[in-house]
Amino acid sequence: MNKSNSKQNGILFLISEAISFVFHPVFMPLYTLFIYFRVSPKYYLNQNIRFLELYVMIVSIIVPLLLLWVLNYGKRIASYRLKTTQDRMIFGAMMIGIYYVIFDKIKSHRQFIELFPFFLGVLLTILVLTLFNFWHKKPSIHAAGISGMLGFFLIWSFYTKINILIVISSLIFIASIIMAARLYLKAHSSSEILWGVSIGLLMQFAGFLYAYWVF
Repeated sequence: MNKSNSKQNGILFLISEAISFVFHPVFMPLYTLFIYFRVSPKYYLNQNIRFLELYVMIVSIIVPLLLLWVLNYGKRIASYRLKTTQDRMIFGAMMIGIYYVIFDKIKSHRQFIELFPFFLGVLLTILVLTLFNFWHKKPSIHAAGISGMLGFFLIWSFYTKINILIVISSLIFIASIIMAARLYLKAHSSSEILWGVSIGLLMQFAGFLYAYWVF
């Protein structure tokens, strides 16, 4: 019985780790772009869209991973997993700079103006999550990432009157398994998960409010 339980726990651990990796928050903006350009009737897949997807992949995924490797190799951070407050603050400050560059690029391209509130929301989310480290708090970045993605599509669907019920239902399901995985791995407490969800949703709402006021 003990061996059976141990094997089952090992499988659940691997599944939870896989879920945490596949739905890591660093991938969420790219996933959002991929879905958005395929559900929005405003666009058809062309070279500009593929270039933007490639640009976001390089700047928001490849560049941070390279910088993370450099920081770890240079002993500026203790671990790739960013377990200490100092590590999270260093990485957070780095990501704020990276997303400001992406946000500025989106802002300068009127054809992608509907993505302006999303990337503003992402930038605000990273800023708030980084500030929480000053109080040694650790809201779930995974929860914030998937909730921000969900929040964007909820608000965008409401604003444009486009029915994307399948996308929203799928994201709610994915969000639930991500949060379950993070709790199973004991990476976060329930309150840290809730803080992450709240920050992700509220910052997307703030992004849309600002975009509505400006445009």
